[in-house]
Amino acid sequence: MNSVLEETLVKKYPELCIDYQGDMSRTCFAFGFEHGDGWYRLVDEALGKIQNISSKVGLGVKIAQIKSKFGQLRLYVDFDQGASGATIQQAISQINEIIDCAEKESCSVCERSGDKKVK
Repeated sequence: MNSVLEETLVKKYPELCIDYQGDMSRTCFAFGFEHGDGWYRLVDEALGKIQNISSKVGLGVKIAQIKSKFGQLRLYVDFDQGASGATIQQAISQINEIIDCAEKESCSVCERSGDKKVK
């Protein structure tokens, strides 16, 4: 993704993007957003929902990697290791569902243009 769009997401979601361009021996997010500009909307919406849930329940979440793999969006996150309890587990399930939905939707959206793919 182009650097302007990347910086927009990093500024909008600083807690989630804490490892952005970090030490590559510690994080795969050192390489930034490894996908085309067309998925910007999908990623922005998913990160917004994830941040909303994590802040409501106090769950530490950070992006581990976001990339294109086999023509589909892949979004990996790390959760706070000390997180426990029913509310936290429910939040983790909701976040995983958000990620699954974004990854599935990416199959019908052009990675470069963001246009819906014609079937």
